[in-house]
Amino acid sequence: MENGDKIFYQKKIIYLDYMERDNKIKNGGFIKWEARGRESRIQIHIRGLYPTDSLDGELQLLSWGVPYTADRIRLSYGTGEYAGIWHNDDLAGTGISYEDCDGIVIKLSHTRLLKGIWRNRKAKREIEEPVETTKPEEPAEAMEIAEIPEATKPEEPADTMEIAEIPEATKPEE
Repeated sequence: MENGDKIFYQKKIIYLDYMERDNKIKNGGFIKWEARGRESRIQIHIRGLYPTDSLDGELQLLSWGVPYTADRIRLSYGTGEYAGIWHNDDLAGTGISYEDCDGIVIKLSHTRLLKGIWRNRKAKREIEEPVETTKPEEPAEAMEIAEIPEATKPEEPADTMEIAEIPEATKPEE
């Protein structure tokens, strides 16, 4: 990352969106990323989450839309801090270079996360190998249709009704 006499330098501030079920709820902090030469200094500040949030979050780097686990970050009462120095050729041991990193995600649970994205790119495999959206036509197979017997209709009531004779009740003698 060095060009002759010049040393590479880039600094960025990325805001973290607090997401629940893919919906942005509010801002959740920021990332300060300073890349100089062959190293990057990363500071993550998390603020304003729920006071009940005391947990270890999974810090992931995004590259071409694919997350790579880099580290863990401790949250206590809805706040947290992280600081690290990473090599630009292999950020946090993930194998991702600085140029290929598109954002940071902090996974809090299956439905909750913090997301700071500075570049949206689709996965490489989607670009290299386009996915076929329509199925090729297959020859139609002959289907046997079973004969369904016609439902038998109930007998229709007769127009006249037979009245059964009811014997008269005999009264007990008094």
